[in-house]
Amino acid sequence: VSMYDVRGLEKWLEEQAAQGLFLKKYRPLVCTFEKGEPRRVRYRLEPYAFSLAVDFPDGMVDLFQECGWRHVGAVSHEMLIFSSDDPHAPEPHTDPDIQLEQWNKLYRKARREFHQIAVLVLACLALAALILFWGGTPLAKLLLFRDFTVWCVIYMILFPLKDLAVNYTRARELAAIIRELEGKPKQRRFWFPSRQFFSWLGAVLFIALAGLLVLLFRHPDLGRKS
Repeated sequence: VSMYDVRGLEKWLEEQAAQGLFLKKYRPLVCTFEKGEPRRVRYRLEPYAFSLAVDFPDGMVDLFQECGWRHVGAVSHEMLIFSSDDPHAPEPHTDPDIQLEQWNKLYRKARREFHQIAVLVLACLALAALILFWGGTPLAKLLLFRDFTVWCVIYMILFPLKDLAVNYTRARELAAIIRELEGKPKQRRFWFPSRQFFSWLGAVLFIALAGLLVLLFRHPDLGRKS
C-alpha cells in the first residue's frame, strides 16, 4: 500500500502480524520483518516530522509507551509507527485537535512540494522541447532513437513526472486523513492508485536509464546516427 494511505498501511501491518511477521524496519521499497508466533497486534501511525533540525520526540514515545504502545519505526521521517499487543490499550493520541494540526502540517508540506515539482516539470518540458527543436527535426530524432540527446530528453521528462505523481498521491492521501478526522465524507478516488507503485517505477526507471547512459558513454558509436 502507499506509505501515506495510513489506514491501509496500519491494516497491512496487522495482517502481517497475524501471519507471524512483525515490523522491524519500514522502508519505501522493502520492509524488514521479524518472524515469530502469529498473534494479534495493533498498529497506529502518528504524524510527527523530525529531522536534523527537529529533534526526535523521545517524550512522545515515552508517553505512548506508558499507555501500552511501543515505537517500532518511522515513515519518511514524517510519521511514527507504534504497535501494541494489548487489545484494550487506549488510542495513542489524546487530543484529536492536536493530531489534526499535525496532519495539516504534513499536508501543507506535501502540497507545497507538489507545486515546486510541478514548476520543475514545466521547466524540464520546456528544456526538452528546446533540445529536440535544436539543429534538426524533433520527429526524426525521436524515430531514430539513437541520438544521445534523445535519451537525455526522455530522462528529463519521465523522472520529474514520476516525482510529480508520487507527491500528488501523497497530498491526496493526507487530505483524505484530514477529511476523516474532520468528519467529512470521503472523496471519490479518480485515477491515482492506492497501492505502492511509483517508488518501484522510479527505481526501475532510474536503473534502466542510468544503464543506457553508461552504455552510450562506453560505446560512443551507439549514439551516432546511421
